[in-house]
Amino acid sequence: MSFLDKILLLLILLFSLYTRPLKKDEQGFNKDTTASFRGIAVLGIILHHVHNMLKFRSPFLSPTGYITTGLFLFISGYGNTLSLAKNKSIKLSWLLKKLIKLYLPFVVAYFTTYIVMLAYYNNVLPGKSDIIEDITTLSMPNKESWFTKFILVCFILHWILKIIFQNHTTIPNIIMVLTAFYYMYAMKDARFGDYWYNTALCYPLGCIIAKPTLIKKPLDFLKKHKIITFVILSFAFAYIFIAAHNKPELKHICAIVFSLWCFYLSFIFKYKTTFFSWIGNKSFEFYLFHVACLQIFDNIVTANKYVYALLVTALSFIFVSAYSYAGEKLLALFRKKKYSM
Repeated sequence: MSFLDKILLLLILLFSLYTRPLKKDEQGFNKDTTASFRGIAVLGIILHHVHNMLKFRSPFLSPTGYITTGLFLFISGYGNTLSLAKNKSIKLSWLLKKLIKLYLPFVVAYFTTYIVMLAYYNNVLPGKSDIIEDITTLSMPNKESWFTKFILVCFILHWILKIIFQNHTTIPNIIMVLTAFYYMYAMKDARFGDYWYNTALCYPLGCIIAKPTLIKKPLDFLKKHKIITFVILSFAFAYIFIAAHNKPELKHICAIVFSLWCFYLSFIFKYKTTFFSWIGNKSFEFYLFHVACLQIFDNIVTANKYVYALLVTALSFIFVSAYSYAGEKLLALFRKKKYSM
């Protein structure tokens, strides 16, 4: 068992103590439980990335990246679908709020990385035109960030489809699925790494589960028999997860089954974890700042792997906490001025 495996198990053990049952009137896969799942997902992504940089061989963390990324995209599709469904008239304000949540922490993480690398390293940094392109496409300095690009496109496409098909859910869902399949084909044809596309179907799957139309009756039946469904999904996930080691094409199915497994788990074990919820509510910030730390401390890998792992993990928490604290203070100041006028 590697050093990072021990960190993962310790986190699960420690912070499971801060778990509380949901209230009787709370449904599974609600705002609290999805926040907890997002927190678990982003922690899995962080540890997976550190694991790859350190070239550890871990039975837990090697495949963690794609299944937790799939879960994150599933929750995003699910949450955005319900959020858009609540609005009787689809306004630009919905998309702008989403873009602000993406771009504001990104710009802070981007220039933090840029300034530190400029001051302490001799890395070739992007020029002015490259910076504009990076910020527009949500790419970190000298690092391709496929996830940020993908989630940005999903948000914009989702909003556009909702405007065009305001009173329909089936057609937008079909278009989202077809777009995901086209994206997967294009990435594979262009010989990109499979991590660019092996979770692409999870976002439209979240949309379908949130507002099922054609599959409403089968889904209601599965919810009614949720324990049997959960057991079947557990065996299916275990089998496909093992098989995917030798057959990478099964990763698509594995990510989907894992997302559905978590979905039904929330209806059986109705608990929320305060710590994971806190991380989940700041999941995108954690993703960005840990990517920044991966770049900033890249030269430490060869010096001391354990120092590198601890620095990336600890500073990700410090940066996000500082960013959240500053943001809350600025928001409070803005509200105070607004109401005092």
